[in-house]
Amino acid sequence: MNLKTSMLATLFGGLAVTAGYWNSDAVASRGAASGTFPDVIIGSLPDVASYGTSGGISAYSVATTSCNQGNDYLLWEAQNNNHPTIGQNMYRVIELPNGCTRIEHIGMSWLKHGFCALQQTLCGSCSNPYGGGCSDRLGWNCSDPYSAGNNGQQSNLGPRNEVNASTGYFPFPFSAPGYPAVIGRRLNVLTADLDPSTYPDSTSSYYVEGMYVHPQDAAACMAFNNAAYREVSRSGTAAGGYDINVTSTTRQLLPGIYAWQEVDPEVTITEHQISDCSVSGLNETFFVGSKVCDLGNGMWHYEYAVYNLDCNDGFQRFEVPFSGTYMNSEQSFAVYHSGEPYSNASWAISSEKAASGQLSWACKPFATDPNSNAIRWNSMHTFSFDTDTPPIPGTAKVGLFESGTELSIEIIVPETQQLIQMSAVGSVPEFVTPSGPTLSVQITEVEANGYEDGSAQVVYNTGSGEVALALAPQGGDVYSATLPELPCGADLAWYFSANDSSGATKNLPAAGAFTATIADGINQIANVDFNISADWTVSTTATAGGWERAIPSNDSTSVETCSAPGSDSDGSGHAYVTGNGVSEAACALDIDGGSTILTSAVYDVDSPDTDLSFDWWFDNTSSNNTEYDDVFLIEISGDSGSSWTELASISNGNSAQTGWTTSTWRVGDYVTVTSGLRIRWTASDNDPGSVVEAGVDAFKLVALSCGGDSPECIADLDGDNEVGGTDLTEILASWGATGTDASGDLNGDELVNGLDLAIVLANWGSCPK
Repeated sequence: MNLKTSMLATLFGGLAVTAGYWNSDAVASRGAASGTFPDVIIGSLPDVASYGTSGGISAYSVATTSCNQGNDYLLWEAQNNNHPTIGQNMYRVIELPNGCTRIEHIGMSWLKHGFCALQQTLCGSCSNPYGGGCSDRLGWNCSDPYSAGNNGQQSNLGPRNEVNASTGYFPFPFSAPGYPAVIGRRLNVLTADLDPSTYPDSTSSYYVEGMYVHPQDAAACMAFNNAAYREVSRSGTAAGGYDINVTSTTRQLLPGIYAWQEVDPEVTITEHQISDCSVSGLNETFFVGSKVCDLGNGMWHYEYAVYNLDCNDGFQRFEVPFSGTYMNSEQSFAVYHSGEPYSNASWAISSEKAASGQLSWACKPFATDPNSNAIRWNSMHTFSFDTDTPPIPGTAKVGLFESGTELSIEIIVPETQQLIQMSAVGSVPEFVTPSGPTLSVQITEVEANGYEDGSAQVVYNTGSGEVALALAPQGGDVYSATLPELPCGADLAWYFSANDSSGATKNLPAAGAFTATIADGINQIANVDFNISADWTVSTTATAGGWERAIPSNDSTSVETCSAPGSDSDGSGHAYVTGNGVSEAACALDIDGGSTILTSAVYDVDSPDTDLSFDWWFDNTSSNNTEYDDVFLIEISGDSGSSWTELASISNGNSAQTGWTTSTWRVGDYVTVTSGLRIRWTASDNDPGSVVEAGVDAFKLVALSCGGDSPECIADLDGDNEVGGTDLTEILASWGATGTDASGDLNGDELVNGLDLAIVLANWGSCPK
């Protein structure tokens, strides 16, 4: 395979094509190379036409002016296959949130079929024209303009799959299946991919590309210079399809992948030829772009783009050497459309390859699916990932689609030699004790003396900034550090760091940090599913539809027409709902003429960090309604109900469409609990009347435990370190007992009832150690 490294000054036929040449819309005649043959290039991309949108897709076409830079006439015969086909593409180059850059192929067209050629002078004097008017040949040193309207004429656009870009051959007449109005066969781009609110000009650049394929040009082995690109801007709105406007000048002789390097000069692009066209008779050029960004903390981001200019074989696989772990893997490509038979499925990442030293992306092979989403001619795929492995010059591989041939290319790749490996000791805990937790990591030397002695440390943060502690060896490749006293209730984040003998830093995890809550555990104060009475109360002024504890009706008429829940939220069976049952008349069981209030029992809550959560249902948007002014009021009290504070006021509830909703509040953000916590829910049907339904289920109060015996074992009444049958028997034996000394009063409300039974059932099993 012949490898050529492409630069802004590239030799074509012995003439240096400098930056001033390729960044132009008019070129001087190149002159004859050895032999007599035509050579078609794109001299200009002067305009883009916008056609509107359909189904979230915007349609465009790109004007192209071709130039015959050879020394012979180029056939342009409309009634056979001796004419060019013209592809059109759109690309986007973006700056990623991590500071790296990426190019994406975001749109492609079907192929415009040439029908005749004018003899104009964009490319020079046109001293050798062929006839007058629109002729069936293009003279050398002459140009032929095709307007955006011509290139967007749907009836004269043919499918890509019929054209062999390596030889220029295609059957004639070309296929002409039906096509959708507006967008069919034209350059299709997702309208969302052009949205300035998502892709602002400050971080996004757009480019269009044109490419000619011609059998004479291919026979002369001159197809390598047939593409050109140009920057464009956006205007207008999404509603009618953004307008695309050309800016700057046409970048001649170069495919669109070079827009990436134009935006980011640190991007490396290499050009490759699979075979020597003078021997094989095949034009087979492709390009690989790469960029690696140091993200800090021992992490790197890798970006690759594989662009197939004219290789009809296509590409089925791309892989880089790899050892370690990767994350945030992404890929992008333009989709085929308008009946083109090719798949648009994403490529699979091979975990087996990663385990054996290669990170590989692949589509289905040709033998399995000839229409698989290979990287076909005049298209590009982009691949990216993050890893803790630094970059070095190395060898990547691409696999050809039809032939299965594997090619090696020299680009920047992840380093595969690892001197040390870091791994967690045990699983990451959900909680870490406030009283000086010990954190450990295993550091294994892959190579002898691969670890830099004394470099291991743990870096932790409780919200006040990072603190680093040295890790001490414990034997067996395990290193540990004991943290000081930590603030209970805070979140702890930490990662381990160590250097190998080369000085390279490795982190575990490779990116981000482990996290846990600083506490000895949780205290589940309440866990109410309403399968038993929870000593909650209901007061109602409404004439119908009051709160009741029930199995919600699954009457479909009630759910669809009157907006009542058809089942509970947690699968236990029961919930509190308004007006439960099957109505004989339409919406007869909803709330009518007033309010209904559901009030919880009193709960003993000591910590302001206690989390309150429950599932709720509220709907007042039935089609029977004419007014939606009724609200669902949720309130909290820290003094057993003497005063109330609003948690939420929900209007225009739409639970019939959205289903049950889970909400969570931190108690201390709303009240100071002095004599007991209570919650109440008020659902109303105010004048004028409307259809209103509500529900409450899965009520929970959970607090963190900080020091001492785990409060989760308050249900262990017999002290055997297990919540079981004996504890249940004691609750039942003391049922209804009152007073501060009531045996079985687990929640401190001076009454043994369903709330205490719920605590036993919620904590059933062995106590945590």
